[in-house]
Amino acid sequence: MGIAASVLGLSAPLWGQVVTVGRMSEEVVRMRLKLEGYRNVKSLQKRGDKIIAKSTRDGRSLKLEINLVSGEIKVVP
Repeated sequence: MGIAASVLGLSAPLWGQVVTVGRMSEEVVRMRLKLEGYRNVKSLQKRGDKIIAKSTRDGRSLKLEINLVSGEIKVVP
């Protein structure tokens, strides 16, 4: 099992599947974004069940909205 799977609390057979128990911590959000290819993650602001973050991916600056319950990541204007 890799470090990311270990940090996210996933066992080897579940890796790659969506597993959500409660809300993600800021540490887990950062790891998830890194695994999805986002870099330079900063300015995390909690808003209810979501976190707003600034990041870069493929050389582009992005504003992201991460749902702490579902794990969904959306690029927002």
